Amino acid sequence: FVLTVGPALLFIGFGIPSLEPKAWSRTDGDIDAALLLSWVLWLYSGFAWLGNLAGEVEAPQRTYVAAMAVLLPLVSTLNLLPFLVSLSIDADTSHYSAGYFEELARVVAGKWLEVLFVIGANAALLGLYHSQTIAADTVLAAVAHRRLPSLRRYSKVSASLLDGSAEKDAHFLLVSFRAWLFSSPSSGGSPRFVILIDVAAIGLLLMLHYQALVEVEMMLYSLSHLLFFGAHLALRVQQPQVPRALKLPGGLRAALAIVLVPSLICVITIGVNLRLPSRALAFGGALLLGGGVHLVAAMTSRVCWRQRSAITAQLLPEQQTAT
Repeated sequence: FVLTVGPALLFIGFGIPSLEPKAWSRTDGDIDAALLLSWVLWLYSGFAWLGNLAGEVEAPQRTYVAAMAVLLPLVSTLNLLPFLVSLSIDADTSHYSAGYFEELARVVAGKWLEVLFVIGANAALLGLYHSQTIAADTVLAAVAHRRLPSLRRYSKVSASLLDGSAEKDAHFLLVSFRAWLFSSPSSGGSPRFVILIDVAAIGLLLMLHYQALVEVEMMLYSLSHLLFFGAHLALRVQQPQVPRALKLPGGLRAALAIVLVPSLICVITIGVNLRLPSRALAFGGALLLGGGVHLVAAMTSRVCWRQRSAITAQLLPEQQTAT
């Protein structure tokens, strides 16, 4: 926390005397409203992932309220004030690219703050990567737990029946590999196949432009949250008494009031981005890719269940006979 937030606070402290409000309203050409909205939404999108961890938090009704009371003003300050200081020092937006904030840190306080800014920025990026990976792993692991069967105990059954025959050896290797792939390491964490999917996805995304990633990600983020808000309202109507780790107070009217503004933001984000053909094409391609992955997961689930049943039917009678 000190390593990442400290340089930003120093930058703000040394830069406050240089604040120039007139520089904040200057514009160079047309404003890309879709890109601006996508970036703003991206800056605060991390709050949405906190809900994935509600089941692992003690007293989430109290803990989440306290965390939001601290995090929201802190994150807003750290997002806004360094930006205002930077514009006051250099209002030419054409200068702003990756790494330029470090140069401004040197202008504000000297070389030492530039070095601290570089260290803090890299530590923050590493933390961002881990937080996004943990959130993605949590979702993928939940899908895997629901759709893919556990094969560990079947590998033990087949191992006990090995007699040197090629057919049984092949069954054993196949089931053991699947058990290893779909299970978590002994030290804990996500299943290995989830980690491999993350690595493959990250490798692919690294080849794309960062701006395009933010725009498409925020369109998908908005669509997924519209579905999430709809599910929240449906559960509030259909199963209002079901116990949950973190339950918002109030009835249906309160739920409608809570999701109204976020839903409007999501609809606007999707709408302004779809006006541009390139973003609409990328968004459609991402949806098709996601649908394809879902279809493959469903087909894999069916195949795994069939093969597991076949292996069980073949091996268990033989084990009973042997005993």
